[in-house]
Amino acid sequence: MRNRLFAMTMIFAMFFSTAFLLADEQNKAAKKAYTEGKKKSMDRKWDEAIEKFETVIRDYPGTRYQDDARFWIGYCQEKIPGRQLDAFNTYAGLITEYPTSSWVDDAIVHQISIAEQFVREGQPQYRAFLTGKLDHSAKGIRQQAALALGRLGDPIALPALKEMVDDEYLGEQAENLIESINESTHREQLAESPDLDEEGSFKWWAADQNKTSDSRKDDDDSGMLSDDFMFFSTKRYEHYRNMLKKEDLWTEQELMEFGLWHVLETNQFDEYQQLSNSYDRTEWLRKFWKDADPTPTTPRNEAQEEFERRVLYAKAHFYQYWNYSNIRYLRDQHIRLGWEHAPWDARGETYIKYGEPGFRTFIDNKTENWIYYEFQLDLVISRFMTNIYGNAIFGTTIHGKLHNNDPIEQAKAEAEYVYNSQFIYFHDYQAKELKGFKVHELANAEGLLKISYEFPKKELRQSRRNSDSEMNYQLTYVVYDEDRREIFRDEEMKDYSTITFKDGNAFEILELHFPRGNYLFAMRIEVPNVKTNKKSKLGIYKSEVSVSNTVYQTVHK
Repeated sequence: MRNRLFAMTMIFAMFFSTAFLLADEQNKAAKKAYTEGKKKSMDRKWDEAIEKFETVIRDYPGTRYQDDARFWIGYCQEKIPGRQLDAFNTYAGLITEYPTSSWVDDAIVHQISIAEQFVREGQPQYRAFLTGKLDHSAKGIRQQAALALGRLGDPIALPALKEMVDDEYLGEQAENLIESINESTHREQLAESPDLDEEGSFKWWAADQNKTSDSRKDDDDSGMLSDDFMFFSTKRYEHYRNMLKKEDLWTEQELMEFGLWHVLETNQFDEYQQLSNSYDRTEWLRKFWKDADPTPTTPRNEAQEEFERRVLYAKAHFYQYWNYSNIRYLRDQHIRLGWEHAPWDARGETYIKYGEPGFRTFIDNKTENWIYYEFQLDLVISRFMTNIYGNAIFGTTIHGKLHNNDPIEQAKAEAEYVYNSQFIYFHDYQAKELKGFKVHELANAEGLLKISYEFPKKELRQSRRNSDSEMNYQLTYVVYDEDRREIFRDEEMKDYSTITFKDGNAFEILELHFPRGNYLFAMRIEVPNVKTNKKSKLGIYKSEVSVSNTVYQTVHK
């Protein structure tokens, strides 16, 4: 009896052991096929990637890579022109078959993106899908649905968008959409009752409508009216439209002003546009770029030079007509022959704001992938069209991409980089940082501005061999008035006999007398290296200050 029980136990043990080994082998084989599929997708070989993922589903059922493979099939289908519906359905199958999968929320977010595209292409039935997601239990999904409906100009998104106004990353985007929807609703009311407007704003809109409608008579019927959706605020859109041209006849000044539209906030650009003559505009720009100057103690303004270089580069490299009769166009957005258009497409916008990407490749003949590693930013950018309607640049963080396009990461990246007006430039000072460099602005009465600076004495030593007598540094400080005109400058080479040391630091207090007013104070300390083949050390400081008769106050650092 014992022998029989022992034999049966051994048989069961061998059976389960064999089953476990087979399952383990199946998982390994599935993982290999899945990994190969991921590599193919990273190389943007979408069809080959799909074949690998389908192998996982077909040949290795029951393994833990089933839901993963389904998601990535949908992702690859989404990247192939004309297969967006297949992708939508693949995501739907994943959600139905694996409701507890960690991929479900990602799949819904991708469905939202596809549904928004379908609605824009004239398939209104997908609007109901977006509306249904406004009540989803996941906050990220509710927000993405609200943003999609907001971009489509649907008032049903207003309650959800208003809840997002205080969101750290999505608040500004939500506010823009709310303003756009309200403006669109107001225009519809005016269209029904023109006499409601007594200030002429309806006349402007109606005249614009007539102009657009008339111009369409000369074009193919594939064009879409520019007022179908306004992603930016009315004022910002008005600035944009006033600069468009039908012909490619741009002066350098016009190009620079169009470039400024990308980097200035709406109120700043409006302030600049309101100036009546070229002198006032030149003065406005001079003050603006002086504030952005990374080296305000030197004659050169590298930030302004880089901006101008980027603008001219954008015009030379990111301007190309797109004239295909089977494409639906948004007026004022596509760079199309015979239509009013911008001097560059969405790639030019991005280049002017952030410069050369760390990685750039083609996705297809109309789309590129740009990655900025310094910002952890991954962008998909359309060619031949601008981002005036918020549909030409889509982004996420590199972290978000590696973690399957996390909707929060995507929203964060787009709010910070896609929909923000800014100019980011990292200046190469070609010097090492002067470590421990500190500046203290001291309060004083009678308009006496007292500023102290210090840095460790050891920063003056270039090697163990150089003596104290070899210690020296160049001190330069400049004061600009409120109009950013230089009113004071001092340059001095400090050697060991003129350097004051306190508690192991090189230390000095500067005393400057100025009348009441606002000033820009800039300081530069450069410690030369006795070895000419090595970089010097550099300390840079810049601060906007306000001086009164009795109180000295720091306004901005």
